[in-house]
Amino acid sequence: MQPGIPADTLIETLSILSILVTHFPTYVSSLSLSPPPIQTITPLLTHTRPAVRKRAIVTLSHFVPLSAPELSGQLLSTVVIPNLQTSAPIEKQRTTVNLVAAIARASPQRLASGLGAIVPGILHVVDRDDEELREGALQVNISSLLPSSLYLTPSQALESIVLRMPAEVTHFLAAIIQVAIKYIKFDPVSKFMRPIICIEANSHQELCRRRRRRRRGDVGRR
Repeated sequence: MQPGIPADTLIETLSILSILVTHFPTYVSSLSLSPPPIQTITPLLTHTRPAVRKRAIVTLSHFVPLSAPELSGQLLSTVVIPNLQTSAPIEKQRTTVNLVAAIARASPQRLASGLGAIVPGILHVVDRDDEELREGALQVNISSLLPSSLYLTPSQALESIVLRMPAEVTHFLAAIIQVAIKYIKFDPVSKFMRPIICIEANSHQELCRRRRRRRRGDVGRR
């Protein structure tokens, strides 16, 4: 895609591509496209607009199953694995864990060749002090507790890998379980809801005090 295209146009174009490849996979896979869609869409993973990056992730996950194995392997070796290194920028790590989760759901076997580097990479970045990154890797899903306007559920990379690649991920299960045990202590009610609960409690106490003062005033007038 040419540089300088408006973000809204990119999002709409990616949406159309997703619809086409989802509804007509046989026809799309038979086309000789140059350059291949994976190579065209991949640069959008670093777009400045988060909405473009998210749509690029979805569209890539639709094209990966239909692409040549060497193209998906190139995606792993040049984008996924490098961006799961601890030295990678945190924004790229967020995008990458979401991409891994999307590919794991759509075509898990395409991750098999790089799983030995992908899972350890996710296990390392999950310890970074970034809640969105951690949630994307582990599925710390608290959306049922918070209004949708305050919380957007991210993709779940490790969960998707475990569910879709149970045999291949066996070697890493012990480490994944240890990370899950570590973060099962995460208390979303404590972090997000306790301030609200305190405010409500203080308001209730103030209301009770006002009622008591009114009652004392009524008794005095009598």
